[in-house]
Amino acid sequence: MRLHHPFEALRLNVGMLFTDAILTQDDGPTTLRLSGQLMLGVTRIYSRKVQYLLDDCKETREKITLVRLTRNDSHPKVAVR
Repeated sequence: MRLHHPFEALRLNVGMLFTDAILTQDDGPTTLRLSGQLMLGVTRIYSRKVQYLLDDCKETREKITLVRLTRNDSHPKVAVR
């Protein structure tokens, strides 16, 4: 599967895919090393998903702040006596 945009990675539930692969294996017991490597991969993917979300939140916050500042500058408050 080819991802065209980082947001598409947020839609994938990779953790469940790996967990299902581990639990449904019929070739005998899964070794501790293999399960450790799979969990490391899941952790790295989850970390990237969280980083994408954090970056998007920061960008949105900056845009909101910028809009708020430009609106305040364009509509100066009139002093009421």
